[in-house]
Amino acid sequence: SRGGDSGSAAAGDSDSDSRGRGQRPGLQIAPADSFAPESLRLAAAHWAELSTIYPEMTAPPFPPRDIVGDRAVLLVASLGEEAVGCGAIRPFPEDPAEVAEIKRMYVAPEVRRTGVARKILRALEEWALAHGYRIARLETGQRQTGAIRLYATAGYFPIPPYGHHREDPLSACFRKPLPGAAHRPGCTVFPESIGAIRSDQIPGNLVAFMRDPRTSPPT
Repeated sequence: SRGGDSGSAAAGDSDSDSRGRGQRPGLQIAPADSFAPESLRLAAAHWAELSTIYPEMTAPPFPPRDIVGDRAVLLVASLGEEAVGCGAIRPFPEDPAEVAEIKRMYVAPEVRRTGVARKILRALEEWALAHGYRIARLETGQRQTGAIRLYATAGYFPIPPYGHHREDPLSACFRKPLPGAAHRPGCTVFPESIGAIRSDQIPGNLVAFMRDPRTSPPT
């Protein structure tokens, strides 16, 4: 069920600023109305790409109306007047006070592998921390190896699929304690090494891939 997931293949610029393509001066990341034309255009492009990667997908797209309230946000990345990427946060339904669920990570093809996705992810984490969240959680698909590499190098750890993702054999779920929040009272500190993750809890060979992204990606 990839509908509105947080790891479009477009999000996978696994460590882009050092790949020789240079910085992207003028990149702006700011909150946007999820019903605005540029937001809907990015959402449509995201959905079209996911439908190509997962032709068996049956879940509906992530609805714009889900990004509402003081503790939800859609961030849109723009170069000049052009919106080139986005990412969203909403309270995680099972723990809305503590956990931010990252959704709808997408970057346009022409700016992939330039650091845009990583900057969006960092901006989402900073926004979440500023709004009282302590943990970030997300879901992507096992075929989106670029997104998995991005999350692995950004400090996310694989976890068993949650919610309706439990029924999806291609789901890949992750979480991360937000910097500066891990030692607050009541906040769970997660393992510092993915070696502590039980492989029987994670679908496919995702754990091996997370340990060394040079290995064969999950299938």
